[in-house]
Amino acid sequence: MKLNRICASAAALALVLSTGCSKPEDSASLTNENEAETAVTETEGQSETQENTSAEENQSLLGGWQVNTSYSELLAETDRAVFDKALEGLTGAAYTPIQVIAKQTVSGTNYAFLCLETMVTGVPNANHAILTVYENTEGAVEILNIKALDLTDLPVIAESKDEDLLGGWEVTGSGKPGALTAESEQALSDALAGVSGVTYMPIVLLGTQVVSGMNYKFLCYGTASENNPATNLYVVTVYQDASGKSELSSSELFDLNACVTVEN
Repeated sequence: MKLNRICASAAALALVLSTGCSKPEDSASLTNENEAETAVTETEGQSETQENTSAEENQSLLGGWQVNTSYSELLAETDRAVFDKALEGLTGAAYTPIQVIAKQTVSGTNYAFLCLETMVTGVPNANHAILTVYENTEGAVEILNIKALDLTDLPVIAESKDEDLLGGWEVTGSGKPGALTAESEQALSDALAGVSGVTYMPIVLLGTQVVSGMNYKFLCYGTASENNPATNLYVVTVYQDASGKSELSSSELFDLNACVTVEN
């Protein structure tokens, strides 16, 4: 199903990227960091046991990546109303909307909300998630799918010349910076200075990772060259060394369809 329309409004921060750069993430930092032991107390009259489970399980799964939890609310009032209505009565986790990153016209509208997810039961943790909401033509809404984003295993796809990578979803939003720290914004700008190929507009800083320097991972809108003018979503990783010099580590197409597909 071909994309009906692509929105790629210019933003204050428009960045340009070319392929061919590579900087591997620190693999040593992606293994079993932040492990801790949790004491499990059995019911009265039974023995107490110690389990080698992590009290900070989320941080271990992220392999040293720290989820960025600051954000700028970029939702339109109408989109926020849909989001709030969908979350009425939801328990177990709290969701803070960051931006609608895509919409899909069906018999009504599907919304792909990028959110900050905070678990309120069990071991507290924070993560980013894609929350898919359906609004029918009469205004009734329901949550179709919630997909947490694992920073060590984000859904990406190989480079493709096919402009219809979103499967009928339309990229939305202005691309103005949201959830970016001044340091990360500067690192991204420095890493992309002087290169060409794809114009990037950052949506959110997904996370940071301390290595021999710092890794920054962003979710961005990206508009390709004039030969392929489609706008898509990209995961962009930037490495900044201890002296402050930044370079592009990788740029990968984000697989939105892997996040919005309803799980049975």
